[in-house]
Amino acid sequence: MTVTFLGPFKEQISSLILEKRRMGFSYLTEEKILLRFDRFCLQMYPTATCFSRDIVMQWAKQKETEGINSRNNRVKAIYQLAKHMQSLGLEAYLIPQQGKNSYALPHIFTNEELNAFFHVADRLPYRSAFPFRHLVVPVMFRLMYSCGLRLSEACYLKRKEFDLSKGEIRVLQSKGRKDRLVYLSDDVSALCLRLDRFLHQFLPQREWFFVSRCDRAYEKTSICRIFNSIWQETMFYGKTPIKPSTHSFRHTFAVHCLKRWMMDGDPIEHRLKYLSLYMGHTSLSYTQHYIHFVEELFPLFKDKLKDFDRLLPEVSHE
Repeated sequence: MTVTFLGPFKEQISSLILEKRRMGFSYLTEEKILLRFDRFCLQMYPTATCFSRDIVMQWAKQKETEGINSRNNRVKAIYQLAKHMQSLGLEAYLIPQQGKNSYALPHIFTNEELNAFFHVADRLPYRSAFPFRHLVVPVMFRLMYSCGLRLSEACYLKRKEFDLSKGEIRVLQSKGRKDRLVYLSDDVSALCLRLDRFLHQFLPQREWFFVSRCDRAYEKTSICRIFNSIWQETMFYGKTPIKPSTHSFRHTFAVHCLKRWMMDGDPIEHRLKYLSLYMGHTSLSYTQHYIHFVEELFPLFKDKLKDFDRLLPEVSHE
C-alpha cells in the first residue's frame, strides 16, 4: 500500500525512505512514524519552511501514556530525517539523542502464566471484520514465544519466508540489517502448516503469513492491543510486579533456554553464541544480560554463575 505524505516536509520524508530502502532497510516502522510526523506538521505547522527546533521539540514531548523508549523511537526517526535534510544542504535542527531505560528485570512468564494466556488466546471470538484473527493470533504468539521473535519480525513475516517442509523461517533484514534462519519445533511447525493450508483456501496468492484481513499484515499496535486484552482475561492480570508485553515472550524464550541448559549441565559459555545468533542480537552483550535474569529469577543457579558473572558487561535492554 502506497503511503502519501502531505505536509511541508513531504519531499524530504519521501526522499529519506527511498534512500533507506535502496540501502536495503525495510524501513516500515520508521515510515509509519514519519507518516504520523507528517500529519502532525500538516496540522500544527502547515506553512513551515524550516525544520526548526520548535517543531522538533513539540514532536518530542513525551505523552502521558507513552514509555520513554517509545518516545525515543519517535525522536530517532526525526533525528534521521534532520540528518538527511542536512545532507541535502537544508537547515534542520538535530535534537540530542536520548538514552534508553536503565537496566531492569523484565517480566518472565511462568509456565502457569503461559498456560493461562494461551487458554484465553485459543478462545478468541470470531469477528467478521477480521475473519482470521481467532486462528492467526494464537499461532503468532506461540511462534514468538517458541522462537524468541521480535514483534516486528512476527508481524511482517512473508509466506515465502517459510519452508515448513524443513521447519525453517528466513528472517530477513531484521535489526542491524541481519538475516537469519530460525528453526521451529515439530509442534509449532505443525501449527503453522495447518494455518497455512487453511488460509490458502481463501487467499491462495497471499503475501503475508499472518494476515489480518484481505492480504494485509498485522500492525504491531494491533497485536499489542490484542495481547493486552488476552492478558486482562487471565487470573494473573494486575498481580505481576512488572506488566508483561509481547516482548516478554522473547525474554522468556531466552531465559528458559538458559535455565534448561543449566539444568542439563551444558556449558553456558559454549551455548551463548548460538543463542545470540538464533535471536538475531546485534551484539553478544545483549544475550549475556539474560544471565543476570537467570541469576535473579533462579537463585539455585547462583553458584554455577559466579565464575561466569565476572565476564559479563553491564548492559541495558535491547
